[in-house]
Amino acid sequence: MKSLPLLAVAAMLLAGGAAVAAERPSFDELLLSLTSGSLGGLIRPQLYPCWNVPAGARDAKELSVRVRAVLNRDGTAQSATIVEPGRVSDPLIRAAAESARRTFFDPRCAPLKLPADKYEIWKVIDVAFDPRELL
Repeated sequence: MKSLPLLAVAAMLLAGGAAVAAERPSFDELLLSLTSGSLGGLIRPQLYPCWNVPAGARDAKELSVRVRAVLNRDGTAQSATIVEPGRVSDPLIRAAAESARRTFFDPRCAPLKLPADKYEIWKVIDVAFDPRELL
């Protein structure tokens, strides 16, 4: 699915659905794009308090990791895996990635509070953990 800049989406909505872009997504694609894009804003604040970034990290940019989680309807995690396992050969990245993965199971941050009626959208999610967002 091709994502559109937010301004293009707003223009399409304001234009009453008139063709503003060369390729126009279906309503379902638009809804999915808007909803899944806003999920990060719902999920990261719930998980970040449980994420322990390694002390003395050289470059916060390099410690950015992604975790894919399969969630139950109640917001608990069935599984959580590191999306780019090849990057974890560096001990600091491995520590950041494992800590990010564990946040999904930490009782202080789980279960996630997500809209139950959108379960089909968030049952499998990729969450980017970026230590620069903690500053």
